[in-house]
Amino acid sequence: MLCCRLKIFYLILVCCYLDNAAAQSGIAPLPLNLLNADSLNEVIEKNENEENYKILSALYGGMYMYYCESHDRELAIKYAMKAEQYALKAGDSARFYFTEVKLGEFSTDAHAYQAANSYYQNALTHYRNRKHFEMLFHVYGGLSRIASMQGDIENRDRYDSLAVEANAKGKDTLAMVILNDIKIRNLIDSNRLNEGILLAKKNLGLIDKAQTFGSGNAVRQIRRRIAFNFLGECYNKLGDYKSAISYLTKTVSTNEDIDFNDLNISRYHLLINSFISSGQKDSAIKYCDMLATKIYKALENADPEKLNEISTKYESVKKQKQIEQLKLENHLQQLTVSSQRKLNIAFIVIFAFLFITVYFMIRNFQHKRALQLNSEKQKAELGRQQAIQTERNRISSELHDDLGSGLSTIRLMSEMMKQGLGKGDIELQLDKISDSSKELVQKMNEIVWALNMNNDNLQSLLSYIRQYAAKTLDAVKIDCSITMPENVPEITLSGSERRNIFLIVKECINNILKHSRATKAGLEVSLTETLCIYISDNGIGFSCMQNAVHHFGIDNLNQRAKELNGRIEWVQNNGTHVKIQIPIKELSNKSVTS
Repeated sequence: MLCCRLKIFYLILVCCYLDNAAAQSGIAPLPLNLLNADSLNEVIEKNENEENYKILSALYGGMYMYYCESHDRELAIKYAMKAEQYALKAGDSARFYFTEVKLGEFSTDAHAYQAANSYYQNALTHYRNRKHFEMLFHVYGGLSRIASMQGDIENRDRYDSLAVEANAKGKDTLAMVILNDIKIRNLIDSNRLNEGILLAKKNLGLIDKAQTFGSGNAVRQIRRRIAFNFLGECYNKLGDYKSAISYLTKTVSTNEDIDFNDLNISRYHLLINSFISSGQKDSAIKYCDMLATKIYKALENADPEKLNEISTKYESVKKQKQIEQLKLENHLQQLTVSSQRKLNIAFIVIFAFLFITVYFMIRNFQHKRALQLNSEKQKAELGRQQAIQTERNRISSELHDDLGSGLSTIRLMSEMMKQGLGKGDIELQLDKISDSSKELVQKMNEIVWALNMNNDNLQSLLSYIRQYAAKTLDAVKIDCSITMPENVPEITLSGSERRNIFLIVKECINNILKHSRATKAGLEVSLTETLCIYISDNGIGFSCMQNAVHHFGIDNLNQRAKELNGRIEWVQNNGTHVKIQIPIKELSNKSVTS
């Protein structure tokens, strides 16, 4: 009986401690492993009968904190809700809203975000009104966590900023350590490992130097293990496996039970990986066996009903994840279809734009081409008209110069005959009139030949030159030797080209007749890349080259040859030798019409 009373007295003292602790910095865990369950039930029943709600709230608060540290989430939630209920009845706002924060944490772990947000919002209003910055930090941190898990980046960043602001005002070491832990995680994820190491070591200093840390030494040890784990992870990624092993061995122990809800398994994985990477295979096997033993023990000691409940929850969560995945895939498929539809519309618009652009470009090109052809046609017509007019002017000039002067000579000689010349003079005048008439006929023949387009070819030119040379030289009793190529290519010449070549040859032959006193003459034509006409005689040649240039019209001959891009060479050696060279490629290369 005395023992029972002592236990009850101890419980009352514990409750008083819890009451004071809850009002100051949270709720301390009740050491249920040291208490008799029957005695505890008696205390709870007695206080319920006496309606001592404040003590009941403290008792249940200590119980849920105990189960929270023991990682039994189900019992922790059960007793937290009872603590909340009795704190509300007792009007204990400090314990009530502290419990609201814990229920928010439990609901977040269970992915019940709506319930968690409701708990946090209730506590937020209370702590904000009382400017309780230490608890505001935890509330903002919880809301930030919900936003992060839901992918709400904007609200996550907003609540993080508010948490930092609250911590700066509250100066809570635990809050500062938690903030640093978040920063360390981000540094590790961004591969800034050296910065993460420095911040983790700073956290260890804060944890060790703080006189009070959270709700007790258990929280201090948890945060130390988290800091050691961060250091081990950083050194493992840097390849410093010795340092990684040194820190990671401090995070695991041979007597701690395995917990599937915290970082224990990941700690073992990092430690085993570090041993393997450093070549310590025996140590790696040792810790593998230790991890397997703990997992087997945890499964062996687990309540079958709890395992079934866990399995059911797992299947439920798995199914929910599958539903979310299907929704996501469906949403992505809809986005893909929508994007494809937009892409198709964009392709159609681009194709239509290109089609219209190409159409107008073709129309514009055709219009410009038509204008160009019309302009070229007009230019060609203008050139033809100018050529016709030039030819008319030339014919008119020749008719005026040659025929006009010849007819004037005949008229003058006829007038002289009328004046009564002697018989000998009359015969002489008649001979002159006859010669002039023949010369006029020859010039008329040349004009007609030049105007006839059927003669616009090289073969006709050479035939006409042959005929003219033979007839002219035979008339004055000069022995003439004419050599022509056997095969004459079909090369088209313009009327002006034919006329210029003929007039060059004619002028050379006339020089033989008038000035050479020759008895023999030669005409030789050859065709290679040039039309070469070689004219020679056995006459007296030039007595003075300087006078001959003007006397024999050599300047005129050179000008005509230049117009044909040809040249004339004069040589005196037992007579006069003239070599006329005209490039065939400069002449028109059109087939002769039959």
